[in-house]
Amino acid sequence: MKNREDTHNINHIDGDIKNLIVISNKSYESDFRKYLMKAAERRKGQVAHIRCHPNLDVFNDGKSQGESKLIPQHPSLRALSSKFDGGKNTIILTGMNGGKSSFARNLKKLFPHGEFIFDVYDDFRYGKRGLEAYHWFRHDIKWQLHCERTMVLSSDLLWRYPKAFHLDNASHLEPTIHNKNERMVYIGSIDDRTDMSMLDRILAEGIAIDVYGGIHPRWKEGYDEINRIQIQYPHCRYFGTYENDSLQEILEQYDIGLVPYHTNSTLTRYINPDKIYHYLNSGLNVLASPIPQAKKMEAYLGLLDSRPLHIQIQELRVMNRAAKWKAEKYSWDFRWQQLASQINRISSGR
Repeated sequence: MKNREDTHNINHIDGDIKNLIVISNKSYESDFRKYLMKAAERRKGQVAHIRCHPNLDVFNDGKSQGESKLIPQHPSLRALSSKFDGGKNTIILTGMNGGKSSFARNLKKLFPHGEFIFDVYDDFRYGKRGLEAYHWFRHDIKWQLHCERTMVLSSDLLWRYPKAFHLDNASHLEPTIHNKNERMVYIGSIDDRTDMSMLDRILAEGIAIDVYGGIHPRWKEGYDEINRIQIQYPHCRYFGTYENDSLQEILEQYDIGLVPYHTNSTLTRYINPDKIYHYLNSGLNVLASPIPQAKKMEAYLGLLDSRPLHIQIQELRVMNRAAKWKAEKYSWDFRWQQLASQINRISSGR
């Protein structure tokens, strides 16, 4: 969905869409779309989360059924189909971000009336080439054929999915009072997108950084790199993984959030990092590498350049571009209203 000025005035959901089901390879607690589900609940809709990798787990009515075998006609799934009337008035987000799952596709038989949407929230290639990239491309095509609609989180992916619509990212955080802190904070997955040379440069200037986030299994050098910078720079502290529900408490300790990503990389060309939205929604100023999405948001943040970091930080605090940010327009409640209204308009042919 392109961001248009008239969408800022949405205050109701037209038509019949009111329920939401998420089919995922993540647990309910670790899936960022749980906040979209919470928004649907606040609008009096029914919601459910179906995890189908590696085992089945259905989250509904505020509780998990517990893991079980992947059986398409599992009693919990049949009960869910009955509760949602086969998916009537229901958006069903699926696609596993391009990952293969014949089980997830089979669920369409249980929800024949659902509006299945291929939810593309990242680039499926992840830097892959050759036969490996072709392997994932085939699964990507299958998801597009399986779903009635395609939705992208990054508008830069519309070239690959020309019939898709764009739903922007959001955050569950709200503005809060922050402590003035000379330490910067970085939250998020630590993987081969993370620009360790940028962190080295910042730390070498004596600027302290606190890092929160898990190290991705695909980045084998991750633990060595984190250990190295902590030894080399004692003013860098690593706190490990965090829960998204704890972010408000974590971020209120800081006033500048960092996004140190590699630029000109297939890994960062088509991402729309939620950490930018978390920082801005909670009221932090943001310093980000000039990846495409950060450039689009330059009115609200600072782009890292070659100047000394203490000058960039001082400039960021003086300009305070984050003050222009309207957190309510980047909430999941607003996104749910946009999504439901968009699907209703498409379905009614308007």
